[in-house]
Amino acid sequence: MEKPIATLDKDTTCSSWNYSGQRLATGSLHGTLAVFDSPDPASSSSFSSTSKTRVHDDAVLKVVWVPPEYGDAVACVCKDGSLSLWEEPLQWKLCKSFKNKSTQVLDVQFGACSTSLKMVAACSDGLVKVYELLDPLELKNWQLQAEFQNVIDSVSTFAKASCLSASISWNPQKGESQEASFVLGFNSNTHQLNSSKVWEFDQAHNRWVPVAELALPADKGDQVYSVAWAPNIGRSYEVIAVSTDKGIAIWHIGSNPDLDGRLSVENVALLSGHGGEVWQMEWDMCGMTLATTGSDGIVRCQIFELRLVDASYTFEDIIMKNVPTDLAATADPVSLNITNIAAGPMASVPAGLYAKVHYGTSLSNVDWLHGGAESLLSLTNLFIVLGLRQALRRAKDAKQGTPNAVHGIKEEKSSI
Repeated sequence: MEKPIATLDKDTTCSSWNYSGQRLATGSLHGTLAVFDSPDPASSSSFSSTSKTRVHDDAVLKVVWVPPEYGDAVACVCKDGSLSLWEEPLQWKLCKSFKNKSTQVLDVQFGACSTSLKMVAACSDGLVKVYELLDPLELKNWQLQAEFQNVIDSVSTFAKASCLSASISWNPQKGESQEASFVLGFNSNTHQLNSSKVWEFDQAHNRWVPVAELALPADKGDQVYSVAWAPNIGRSYEVIAVSTDKGIAIWHIGSNPDLDGRLSVENVALLSGHGGEVWQMEWDMCGMTLATTGSDGIVRCQIFELRLVDASYTFEDIIMKNVPTDLAATADPVSLNITNIAAGPMASVPAGLYAKVHYGTSLSNVDWLHGGAESLLSLTNLFIVLGLRQALRRAKDAKQGTPNAVHGIKEEKSSI
């Protein structure tokens, strides 16, 4: 039986879990930043409001946590397009405000690179601004590192762009030998800006360069609603989800650039969306399950597994309105697949959203709850062990000519 873990104000517009899943930040229609904490840090079963700070006179549309190694701090994007950073040494206070009367910030995301913390802001005029933190101990000291448009051909010319929204997702991998990279897409009136591009930092020339475009030739003008870069555990390629009005496209991006510095891309699947705009997408920490929300007010989880028969990925949907958490009903442990294993952690995926649905606000944010990481990892390890065991058995049977059916993922639906 599900239960809400936090009671949010009815004017809540957005929410965001911190990186450990132990704190929840929300923004409101009245410009308030609220932070929720659990009375028991070892448990994520319930949260209560511990602070409320007025950050703007207008609505807060997006809240993003700064990576934990830089302290407790959040970025707030407000309705007027202003961007501000707030930190909590003892009480929440403003540490930096980014204002530009000629343009509005649509989205912002942080990337903890090997050299410094970087912040990417996508603006309503189609420009992308990359800021770099000069002092890791001072969140007020930022420098504009780069400013460019989201186009492959830098000499392209077009009329002044008007962008309604944008979506940014950093490559979640952190490695000293790996260059910083992110994917970005726009919802605008300019076709050249819309398609999602992967941008990578060229250390040798100290600049950002586009290394991939995630759109089929006929779809390059499609407006992009959301992008999500999946964590990579052992894959030789990257996985990125891109949502447009045609659905949610899953892309594979190669790791070896060609002579022009471009990476190979492959559109491997097109998933059903939400019958309209997809508001946000988030991958789980293993990069195997994609949570999405949209204009239909439903949280949907897209789960995939590797099928031994054709060595290709297949996708299934689970409508997340009330996910069962009882794993005891699984009778055959050998046939246990990710649907069963994910039931426990999946129940926590829409936890913050569930509170919003039941307290009078529209669904506008997905954020994976990373609390209880130990149980999630143990379940993931169980899946890996059982999955490998089953794959080895199938391979052995196939070699011996013994028929063995390949089990797909079952679809589970339930309503509140």
